[in-house]
Order: sequence, then structure tokens, then C-alpha cells
Amino acid sequence: MFLNQIEVGRRIGVGKNSIGYIVKNDPTFPKPVYLTPSRPQWLDTAIDAWALERSNAAQKNSRKGRAA
Repeated sequence: MFLNQIEVGRRIGVGKNSIGYIVKNDPTFPKPVYLTPSRPQWLDTAIDAWALERSNAAQKNSRKGRAA
């Protein structure tokens, strides 16, 4: 299923405007698919996988901090 910018923002907990920032500055963020020239869409599975990877990385980093 495809998600628009607002739906992606809700799914990852950021505002619509933050999605553009993330797309430009995070090379690991899934690339949008353009079904029409002005409406980026993302696959829900790609967004979920990205969010899970970020969560796992954050947990891994927080465990490293506690061990130090």
C-alpha cells in the first residue's frame, strides 16, 4: 500500500514538512515513488522497515552507552 507525506509523517511521528527534510538528508530513508509528478508516495513496507532499523540502531547505541 502507498502512503502520502501526511501518512508517512503520522507513521513515523513527524510533521509533513519534516518528511522533505528527512528525504534530503537521510540517505537511508526510502525513496519516494511518483504516481503523479507532484505527489510523492512511499511503500508502507519500506517505511516500516526503515523505522524498525532506526529503532534497532537506537537501542544498540543506547546499550553501548550503558556499558561504557
